[in-house]
Amino acid sequence: MDLRLAGQDCLICVLILGFILYKLSNREGTSDRLFRLAVWGTLLYCIMDFLWVYVNSFPVGALRRLNLVINAWGSIQVVQMAFCWMLYVQQRLQPMRRYERRERLLYALPLLVEIFLALVSMETGWYFSVDANNVCTHGSWHFIHFIIAYGYVLVSAVQPFVKMLQESDYAKKQEYRILASFIVVPLFGGTIEAFHPDWPATGPAVMLSLAWIYVGMQEHQVSVDALTQLNNRWRLRTYLSDIFLGDNDKSNLHLIMIDVDSFKRINDVYGHITGDVALKQVAARLSKICAGRRCFLARYGGDEFVIVYDGIRISVLMEELAEKIPMTDDVTAVTLSFGYAKYDERYTTIEDWLAVADEHMYVNKQAKKFR
Repeated sequence: MDLRLAGQDCLICVLILGFILYKLSNREGTSDRLFRLAVWGTLLYCIMDFLWVYVNSFPVGALRRLNLVINAWGSIQVVQMAFCWMLYVQQRLQPMRRYERRERLLYALPLLVEIFLALVSMETGWYFSVDANNVCTHGSWHFIHFIIAYGYVLVSAVQPFVKMLQESDYAKKQEYRILASFIVVPLFGGTIEAFHPDWPATGPAVMLSLAWIYVGMQEHQVSVDALTQLNNRWRLRTYLSDIFLGDNDKSNLHLIMIDVDSFKRINDVYGHITGDVALKQVAARLSKICAGRRCFLARYGGDEFVIVYDGIRISVLMEELAEKIPMTDDVTAVTLSFGYAKYDERYTTIEDWLAVADEHMYVNKQAKKFR
């Protein structure tokens, strides 16, 4: 491979990763910080690849020491990136979990082993060696580097894959699928580099996966309601459009419109902050009800929510929605009004289906007023 072309590829990767870091610089969430660390690790690795390309372009023995440093640092950066990626995935899967010190040390142990082996290999040649002519070759222990790096990435793929199989919520399932598929391109690039050490393919491969995840993060922000963290109206319409255009079985599909009773009174009497708390609690209750069922849950707007339910036990679902939602502070328990419409081939548009469900919900709401 033309080493100059490889150097240009590494430089392009550095510029793209730098742009992603710039766009993420104002985000302070835990998962955002972990993602930035993974991007930083990849960027530094691409810089090492860039330097390695030009150091290897000159078969001068005087550059041997620099070549050793570059190889050691590059090996460490790959594993550091994989380690940060694993932490990022776990944060996305369990955002509220707090890890004990022993757990954190256990997760970091392979990284510490990698740092030690990479540094001592500059003298022992266990991972790599550079001869008097500045030619680098893999050592007999280099396979350990791949085991550690791909061990982290493999764990990061298996965990979201298992969650994807267990998850019934459409949006969550999509998120887990993206996280699980991260491994594909880096695995391909790492395999190429393992058989062709003079072709730095790992950095560009990881960059492509990180860029894809970044785009997915942007789409997630567009499709998620900021207050309740449920799917928003735009995502709901996209989902319903897929249903109308798809050829899957629609015989058991139900669209449920939900409205919070007396929500205006909550805002007027207790204030909008309390109103926001009420909406969050309603969202949490609806999420709990939908868990384990084939449901798509979204905030439709204001105090209205929508559930698209695929199943035959619609009456059981309605009974759970009818239960009161306990509130904190001075707010009395919140109740919901709801109505549903089963999918019918006579519906020619999404609005037709929504209108029928909304009409049934209105009837339910009016009936409460005259009790």
